[in-house]
Amino acid sequence: METNTTLTPNYVTGLLESAGSFTFNRGKQQLTVVFGVRSRATNRPLVEDLRTFFGDIGKIYDTTRNSCFFRVNRPRELLRIVEHFDEYPLRGNKRNAFRIWREMVLLRATHAGSRAPGELNVLADRLSQTRGASKATA
Repeated sequence: METNTTLTPNYVTGLLESAGSFTFNRGKQQLTVVFGVRSRATNRPLVEDLRTFFGDIGKIYDTTRNSCFFRVNRPRELLRIVEHFDEYPLRGNKRNAFRIWREMVLLRATHAGSRAPGELNVLADRLSQTRGASKATA
């Protein structure tokens, strides 16, 4: 994966071990898989570098709580996140959440445009039980 920032892959993995969120949003008829990073507004340049590192995917939102939120939820774009962590794996507690989330991304990518299959909902329930999952907002 080529990048246009000074961030190194190992730095990104370490940073996201702490600040990254592997999660989902469940609606009435659809489940959206989400990768997110929330940070203080003063760290927005670092969040922009993260977005650049991953190839300008996702969006950065400014929130009302003096913070910013980098969010990726398109299946093709989420595959870039998976690719990174497959090559530069997490080592801490968030690793288990990532493994379940990764299955969700791959399942969603193969069922693009369809309603969430039952298997996706089962994985979402498992992800909810891990410590690495958190509610995504934005």
